[in-house]
Amino acid sequence: NQRNYPSGASMVMIKQKAVFSAIAVVLLSVIHLSDYEFSSSYVPSSMRGNYDMAVLIISYHKTGHDLQMDLIKFIANEFPNIKLTEKKDKSLVRRRFLPGNSRCARLHLKSGAIAVQHAPDLYCSPENLAKILTEGGKLRKQFDKGTKVIHLVRNPIYMSVSNYQYHAREEVPLKEQWVKWQNPCQVRYGNDGSGAHFADYVLPALNETDVFPIVKRPVTRSDFANVANDCRSLFQAKDDLKNANFHEHLMALNPNEGLRLATAELIIQGFQNGGDILRMANNIVRLKQAKNVVKYSAYYKQMEKYLSVYTLSLDNFIAEPAK
Repeated sequence: NQRNYPSGASMVMIKQKAVFSAIAVVLLSVIHLSDYEFSSSYVPSSMRGNYDMAVLIISYHKTGHDLQMDLIKFIANEFPNIKLTEKKDKSLVRRRFLPGNSRCARLHLKSGAIAVQHAPDLYCSPENLAKILTEGGKLRKQFDKGTKVIHLVRNPIYMSVSNYQYHAREEVPLKEQWVKWQNPCQVRYGNDGSGAHFADYVLPALNETDVFPIVKRPVTRSDFANVANDCRSLFQAKDDLKNANFHEHLMALNPNEGLRLATAELIIQGFQNGGDILRMANNIVRLKQAKNVVKYSAYYKQMEKYLSVYTLSLDNFIAEPAK
């Protein structure tokens, strides 16, 4: 009973026609980031395989949860001295929880252990993020050398279609029950208790000058507002859907409208389970900036701290898994 939407070669049509104006502006900007090669590492060859470093695997909704779990098993099997964090396959941090006045999630990283973080909020400055990833966490030891990050991302167009296909089906998986109560057009960010606008968190990184050569065009507050308006034009706007929930909309709307609504939620919904397209874009930028802070800092060189960021696109993995 899953709603069908064209795939494969028909993705060209989605790029040109069905990912409509307001949404298209955002997606086409993020595409440049998701395709950009950020995977070069700053870790001396003598350090490779030496796990007095922490390992952090980051993913987002529809960027490869199964691949993430396979990576954990692969790393654990290849390097028996590496352990999972105390909760086995999850890090000790609450998902999208910002402690105190910090704009970055608290990451309890541990030397020689794999931490798994789904869609973390990394909105603090590159300097603060570098400190968190190389020194932060009560479980870190004095001799820790830093962190190796595996960042699983995806082309946002494929991410959007996969997201729509997954949720527009009659049987809702137990872990996805939120589609029955979440407001897809909620733009207030509630994870730090401030109720601030989600755009205030995700857009600054996408408007910094060092990002322009990559994204070609920054994502603006106006772009964000246009997507939010499009979302509201679809959610509970029709007489027969006035009291319908998000899931009921995805089942009732035609595929074009359903895709628009599901993709808007994946861009602007800052309070609960949405927003991962812009969250992913923000984190791509912030992780690269944090890596450069560590790479060029005399302080980190003196401390012998390193930050390695390997960005893996699910689309590339599907096309060429061996590579």
